[in-house]
Amino acid sequence: MINKTKETIENELKQMWEINFLDNREFIDLFFDYFYNDENVFYSQQNGEIISCLYLLPFFMNFLNTKVKTSYLCGATTYIDYRQKGQMKIIIERALNNLYENDVAFCALSPANGKLFEYYKKLGFFTSYYNKKITISQEREIIKNNITFKESKDALFFSKIYSQVYYQQELSISRDKKTFEFLIKDYGIAKNTKVLKIFNNFVPCGYLFYKIENGQGIITEFCFKDVSYFEFKNAVLEYFCVDEIKAIVPSYFSQEKGKNYKIGMIRIVNLYKVLCLFANNNPDLEIVFSVKDELILQNNGSYKISDGIVSKTNEKSDKILDINDISSIIFNRNGYINLLLI
Repeated sequence: MINKTKETIENELKQMWEINFLDNREFIDLFFDYFYNDENVFYSQQNGEIISCLYLLPFFMNFLNTKVKTSYLCGATTYIDYRQKGQMKIIIERALNNLYENDVAFCALSPANGKLFEYYKKLGFFTSYYNKKITISQEREIIKNNITFKESKDALFFSKIYSQVYYQQELSISRDKKTFEFLIKDYGIAKNTKVLKIFNNFVPCGYLFYKIENGQGIITEFCFKDVSYFEFKNAVLEYFCVDEIKAIVPSYFSQEKGKNYKIGMIRIVNLYKVLCLFANNNPDLEIVFSVKDELILQNNGSYKISDGIVSKTNEKSDKILDINDISSIIFNRNGYINLLLI
């Protein structure tokens, strides 16, 4: 076993990120400055070289109006020569069991591409997050309103607005001041971007992230309160001096139509904790079932739900469910997960 310094490990991890994701070093350094520590990285080695890794970022999720500990899995990658050999499954299993030991209820992620949804499904992750791309356009004559925009780096205000709007949605992931600071600096690195604070009658009421993508302007996220969507859309078209503009919104956004696409997945980590919250919210549910979880063995066994109480039982049941079956029952709504504005 080769003993490496923390600096050596960090440099190896940064190099792997740069080679496999092709991100520029400025972004990589920013990510590591804000999120990296010894406890949230899991990796495997061969011949003293790090060959596969992932990162777990601590957040909270709004589950049944309860704030529960959740981890966001990101940066999962393996050097090309070691892929298709089970390296990633090994460290994901290790990471999930570590989360279980630390009383974390859920693990969420946003697959790097569409092909990976099926891979993560085999590891117990369930697709529960969808976005859609909409077109904001003028439907009738623009009426003068009191909405204005100003470039801003007010991460604390952004986090408060986000908590009052997006985080109120079931299954949505929290986003604190630190995360917004990261996003604002990330947009500062990129060219042709804007981070705007929204005002109504000079009172701050929201924010907006904008960038040029493939030669076209797109709003990657907007969030506001105490103004109507009609007022907002008129004001934003006037600000950017366009007749229409694309925007990314959660699938549950009802004011505009758009085709839904998958954006994120979630996995139950501590099944007993999750079932207790679910049972408390469904006091009339009476059921006995067995669960099979191939990665987190502590979740295996038979469970009885009665009068809002969950207990492990020796009662036999013909209902044998895997962790995805449980997820399909519990996660019946679409939340918001777009932590890194992808």
